[in-house]
Amino acid sequence: MAVVRQRILAAFLSRNEVLAQAQMLAAMSNAIGKARFWTDYATARTKLGTLGPLPTTAPQLLPLTSEAQDHLKRVQATDSFQEGFGGLNYSFQFVPIDRITPLQIFCNLEPEMPPPESEDLVALLDYALPVDPSIPGDVAITPSGVRYSSPRYGMRIQHVQRRIHQGKVILSWEHPNLVQVRKFDNLLILGNGTHRVMEMARAKRTHIPAIVIEHRSPAEFDLPQGPGFWNAQFLLASPRQPAWGARPPLVVDFLDDLSVECQVNVLPSVVDVSIGAPPASQPSGAQQIAIQLGGMGPQPLP
Repeated sequence: MAVVRQRILAAFLSRNEVLAQAQMLAAMSNAIGKARFWTDYATARTKLGTLGPLPTTAPQLLPLTSEAQDHLKRVQATDSFQEGFGGLNYSFQFVPIDRITPLQIFCNLEPEMPPPESEDLVALLDYALPVDPSIPGDVAITPSGVRYSSPRYGMRIQHVQRRIHQGKVILSWEHPNLVQVRKFDNLLILGNGTHRVMEMARAKRTHIPAIVIEHRSPAEFDLPQGPGFWNAQFLLASPRQPAWGARPPLVVDFLDDLSVECQVNVLPSVVDVSIGAPPASQPSGAQQIAIQLGGMGPQPLP
C-alpha cells in the first residue's frame, strides 16, 4: 500500500462525500493537516457560488496533423483497441483542455506525469495516445494459475484478455490507456486520462490529443458508477440544481481553490487467474477469475 497526494473536487461535494473520498482522513498524519483540509474545503464551497455557466458555444476541436497518421494507424491496429472502440463513432482530435469535464471526483498527483515539450508531436502522441495497451507490472506463475500485479490502481478482472492465436490461448492484462473524451452536444466528458490532462493544464497547454467518441444520448455510454465518480444526472443536468453549481466540474478545477489536497492510501492492482478448479483458499487482496476447463467460459469468483 502506498500513500499518495490526491486532489479532490471538493467544491461540488457535501461534507460526508468529501470525507469518504478522502478516506476519512486516515492517511493524514496530524491534526494540523486535517484542519488545513477543512479550511480549504470551506474555501472551495464558497467559491462554488461564484461560478458561471459553461459557454454555449461549441468547443473548438482541432484535427490532428498528417504527421500523426502513422501513429494513429498503429494505435488502431491492436486487438485491444478494436475490442474497446470498434464500431463507435470516434475520431482523433486536439481537444480544448479548458472545456473538459472529468468523470473522476479525484486526481492522484503521484507518480508525477509531466508532459513532453509542446513541439515534439511524436512524444505528445506517445503521452496521450500510447500504442501498447499492456498494463505495466509483473506476471508470475502460481500453483493454480497466473497472478498479475501492477502499481497502477484500478486494474481489475475485466482487464484480463483471453484470445486464441494459432491454436493457443493467450492471456494478457491490458488497458488501452488513451486520453478518451466522450462528446455529448457541447459537453466533453473525460472517460480516461485525468492525471495527464491535468498535467497538461498545469503546463499551460491549451489542447491535448485524444480519441473523441460522439454520442447522441447518455444511454449510449455506460458511465462508471460508485465511489470516485460523478453520476450522469449530475454531469448532464440542464438546468442544474442550485446546490450543484452553475456548471459541472472541469479538469482545470483541480488546479485552483475548487479542489482540496489530502493524502490517501492506494492499493496496487492484483488479479489471480486460476486454471481449472478454483483454489481451496483465496489469497487476500487479489481479485479472482477462474477459467474452468471444459466449461462454458470464464466465471468470476465471488
